[in-house]
Amino acid sequence: MALRVPDQYVGGLAKFLRLPDESADKLLVALEQTPVSPEPKEILREKLSSLSIVPETDVNDIADTIMSLYFVCAHSDESPSDLASEITQAINESPSEHLKLPDEIRPGIQSRLTRLLNIDSFAVSVKAESYLYEYDNVFSKAHISTDIRPIFGVNPEQPPKVATVNHMMNIHYYHDGDHKELYLALDAFDLDSLRNVLDRAALKAEALKQVLDAAGLERIGPE
Repeated sequence: MALRVPDQYVGGLAKFLRLPDESADKLLVALEQTPVSPEPKEILREKLSSLSIVPETDVNDIADTIMSLYFVCAHSDESPSDLASEITQAINESPSEHLKLPDEIRPGIQSRLTRLLNIDSFAVSVKAESYLYEYDNVFSKAHISTDIRPIFGVNPEQPPKVATVNHMMNIHYYHDGDHKELYLALDAFDLDSLRNVLDRAALKAEALKQVLDAAGLERIGPE
């Protein structure tokens, strides 16, 4: 059964396929010359903008669509050519007015999609990016607020004689694409423990980088 083109990508796909052959070739050559990167979408946007082959208002639509095609390819057992054939069939069977392409364009659709999906460095970049965040909960950012809490005695009218220093950690993260927050109370011992855990993780990361270097594997992702 052929794939169905999701509604949110119909417009971007039509804009990509309607690119003149010369413009599409410029884009594909630029992507073929792009090394593996942890930020493939940003590179794609930059290429579309710098090559001046589409209006700026179309850059995001086309970039989102191409990224979605690579994402499907990265998680498919089919070859790029077979997947391109299925996408072409889906386009031909789509009821969308956007995908009612001129007859002179249709013969080149499958070959253009096949060439796009065969760009190995970009396909690896998209797959690597998806693996970086393929977890139930993905960290976004954290903030720690510190305050003093005075401890009053039996008579609340008397000034406090002691106080505690408290920390509240606010962790932002994503769960299934939704933004979530978690609050944790910390004391001085907790801060030391957290610092030790982070330092140990950094040391292990450095050791594993040496293993990758020795194996000749290029690292991808934030350093």
